[in-house]
Amino acid sequence: MWQPANVETCLHVLSLWRLGSALLGPALEGQQREFGTLHHICCLVLLAILASLLDRANPDWFKGHPRYTFRACSQAGLAQGLLALPSLSTAIAVATRSWWWHQAARLLVLSSFQVLLWYSATAAFPRSSQVPPTAAHSKHDSNNAGNTSANSNSSSGASGARSGGMRPLFGTRHRGAGPLLTWLYLSAVAGGVLAAAASAARHGAAAPPPSSPRLLLPGSVFAAPRDITASAWVLGLALLAATAPALDQLARRLPRSFTPGEAGVLLQSLLALAAGAAAYLAAAARQGAAHVLWSQHVTQVTQPDPGMHVPAFTMLVLFWVLAMAGCTAAAAMGGAAAPAAPPARGEGDSGKAPDAEPAVAAVAAGAGAIGSSSGGKGRGGSSTSTGAGAPPPSPPSERGLLLRLAAGGGAALSFLMLLDLGLWVLGRFVAASSRPRLATLAYWFGCLAVTVPLMYAVSKASAAREQQARRDREEGATEEGAKEEGAKEEGAKAEGPGQREAGRQEAAGKGIANGGSGHGVSASSNNSKRAAHSVGSSAGSALFSSSSSSGWLLRALAVPHIVMRKGYHLVAILLFLPAFGWDVRMLQASLAVAGVVLVFVELLRCCGPRRLREAIGGFMADFADARDSGPVYVTHFTLLLGIAVPVWLSESVCGAAAGAMMAGLYGPEAAAPMTEVGAAAAGVAGAGAAGAGAGVLLSAAAARMLPSCRTLLGLSGLVSLGSGDTAAACVGFLLGRRRLFRGGKKTWEGTASGAAAMLASWRVVVWWMDVGWALGWSAWVRLAGVTAGVALLEAVTGQLDNVVVPLYYLTHLVLLGTGN
Repeated sequence: MWQPANVETCLHVLSLWRLGSALLGPALEGQQREFGTLHHICCLVLLAILASLLDRANPDWFKGHPRYTFRACSQAGLAQGLLALPSLSTAIAVATRSWWWHQAARLLVLSSFQVLLWYSATAAFPRSSQVPPTAAHSKHDSNNAGNTSANSNSSSGASGARSGGMRPLFGTRHRGAGPLLTWLYLSAVAGGVLAAAASAARHGAAAPPPSSPRLLLPGSVFAAPRDITASAWVLGLALLAATAPALDQLARRLPRSFTPGEAGVLLQSLLALAAGAAAYLAAAARQGAAHVLWSQHVTQVTQPDPGMHVPAFTMLVLFWVLAMAGCTAAAAMGGAAAPAAPPARGEGDSGKAPDAEPAVAAVAAGAGAIGSSSGGKGRGGSSTSTGAGAPPPSPPSERGLLLRLAAGGGAALSFLMLLDLGLWVLGRFVAASSRPRLATLAYWFGCLAVTVPLMYAVSKASAAREQQARRDREEGATEEGAKEEGAKEEGAKAEGPGQREAGRQEAAGKGIANGGSGHGVSASSNNSKRAAHSVGSSAGSALFSSSSSSGWLLRALAVPHIVMRKGYHLVAILLFLPAFGWDVRMLQASLAVAGVVLVFVELLRCCGPRRLREAIGGFMADFADARDSGPVYVTHFTLLLGIAVPVWLSESVCGAAAGAMMAGLYGPEAAAPMTEVGAAAAGVAGAGAAGAGAGVLLSAAAARMLPSCRTLLGLSGLVSLGSGDTAAACVGFLLGRRRLFRGGKKTWEGTASGAAAMLASWRVVVWWMDVGWALGWSAWVRLAGVTAGVALLEAVTGQLDNVVVPLYYLTHLVLLGTGN
C-alpha cells in the first residue's frame, strides 16, 4: 500500500475533492448552474482516472513508443502533467468568480483529453513505417533502478509497429484481453473528449455576466467587453486545433527532454501564451497598426506604473522571444527531418549532463552543420554528426530556401520587437519611475557579481572532488585485484611439484595452452591500468590533492553535486525575496527579462560560434543532472518558471478576487465597504481591485484578504523551491537514514525537513511583509496541511519537481489565500 504511485493517487484525490468542495460548496451557491460546475467536475474526475490508468499500465507504451523518445523515467506522469493547468485555472475561477477563467479551465481539460487520446492512439496504432526505438531505450533505461523490466515486451511492440497492428497498452495474463482493454480505454478517452467539448461549448455559448470580473489585463487595451469572449474563443481555437500537431512537433523535435506529462504541461502553456499574445495584439491593432509594431500597446496611463503595463509586457516579451527562438531554429533547420536522439548516457555519467549536441544543429543534421559537442568535456565519440564516410548533404530545395527566408524574417522581426520592448523598459519603466528601481538593479548585479563566480568555483571543486573519489575507488579495486592475484601466486608456489604437473595436464586437456601465458596477459593488462590510473591521478589531483592554497580552497569548496546544484535555489532567494517586498512589479518585469536572457544563452549554446558553444556548454554542464538528457537544458528554465509564474499571477488573481468581493459575488458581508479610518490604519486604501481605478475604497473583506493573498501566492514558488526543495535534498542526502519507500532514494528526514523549512520560511515572510494580522490560526493549520501534501508530492514525483510542485502549491494557495 505504501508505494509512491498510491501516495500520488491519494494526493490527486484530495486535490480534486478540494476543488469540488470549493465549486459545489456554499461559496458559489446560486452560480453552479450559471457556470455548469457539476459537468466540469465530472470531466476533471474522468481525466484523473484515465490518466492514472495509463500511468499504471505497462511502461513499455512510452519507454518503447514507436514515434517519440521520451526522457527516461519510472513513470509517465500523465496524471500530474495533464491535471496541473486545468486544476490551477479551476482554482483561479473559483477565487475570481470570472467567466473567462471558467471557460479557460474547460478548454484546458479538453486539451488534456486530446493529449491523452493522442498518446494512447499513437502508442496503440503505430504507423507501418515507424520502428520503435527500443534499442536506444534499452541502454538508456538500464541506468534506472527498478526499470529493468521496462522493455520486456519490446519484441512484440516492434513487430506490431512494423506490421501496423495494435500494440496493447495494458498487459494481462489472457492473450486476447489486452486488445479489448485497449479498445475500451480509447473509447473512454474519446468519450472524455466529447464530454469536455460539450462542457466548453455550453459554457462559452452563454454571455459573460456583467458582474464577472474580466481579469484580462485590466487597464490595458482590453477595454471593450467583447475582448473577453474574443480572447476566450482564440484560446479555444488554439487548444482545439493545435494541440495534436503541436504536441507531435514538440515531442519529435526535442527527444529525451520531457516525459509525456511534462510535454503536456509545456504544450498547454505555449498554446495559451500564443493565444493570449495574439488576442492582445489584435486588440491593440484597433488603435492603429503602429500600436502593434511599437511599444505603445503596453502603455498604461493609470497608477501604479504610468509608464508600462507590466502583465502585458510580461506576456508579450515571452511570446516574442519564443517566436524568435522558433524562427531561428526553423531557419537553421531548413526543412530537415526530425532530430536524432542524443547518445544514451552510460552508467558513469549519472548525475552529469550528457554531451548534448546543439539542438538546432541536431535538427539540421542533414545539412551537415554539426560541429563537436557543446559540453566541452572532452568525451569523444558522442557526436551525432555525419561522419567522413557519410554522403554529402543534398542542396536545399527552392521551398526550403523560401522557408529559411521567411523564418529569418520572423526572427528579425521578433528581435526588433524585443529590442523595442527593452528600450521601453529602460526609458519609461525603470529610469522614469519614482520608485528606486535603479537601486534594485544595482543590488541584483552586485549579488550576481559575487554569487556566480562563487558558484562556478564550487562547481569546479565539486567536479574535482567527484573525479578524485572515482579515481580512488578505481585504484582501490585495482589494488584488491593485485592482492588476490598475489595470493593465488603464493598458493601456487606452496603447491607441490606433482600438484602443479597435474594442474598443467588438466589445463591442457581442457584446451588451455598454458596457465602462465594467461596470467601474463592479465598482469600486463593490470599494469597498463595502473599506469593509466597513476597518470590520471597525478594530472587530476594536482590542485585538489596539493597542499597549496589553491588546493586547500578547492577542498573547502567541494560539496556533493546535488548539494551544489541547490546553491542556485538559495541564490534565487537572495535575489528575489527582497525585491518582492521592495517592488513586486519590478520583479515581475525582471523575471520576464531573465527568461529572455536564458533563451538567448540557450540559442548561443545551440547555434552560436563553436568556441562560444563550448564555453557555455561547459559552464552549464556542471550544474545539469540526468533530467537534462535532451538536446536542450530544461532544469534552469523550469527553476525560473517555477518561481516566476506565481509572481506573475499573484497581482491579477488577488486583485480580481478583491473585485469579486466588492461586486457582491462573495456575499453581502464581503461587499460591505471599509471605513476610511480602518483603511488608513490597514494601509490598503486605494489599493484597487481588478479593473478599478486608483483611489477606490476597498471592502473590509477585500482589505483583509489582499495583503496575505499577494504574499502567499507570489512567494509560493520561491518558498517551495528555494526553501523546501533545498532543505529536503540537502538534509536527505547528508543526514537521511530511513527510506521513505522501500527501494527508493527519498528519506523521511529529507521530506520532514522540507515541510519544516517551508513553514519556517512562511513564518519569516509573514513577519517581514507585516501581513500576520491577516492570517488566523485556522489559516495556518490549512497552510500546514497543504505544505505537508506538497512535501509528499516532491518525494513521490518522478517528473520535474520545479514544475509540478509549484503548480500544485499555487493551486491550493489560491483557494486558501482568497478564503475559499
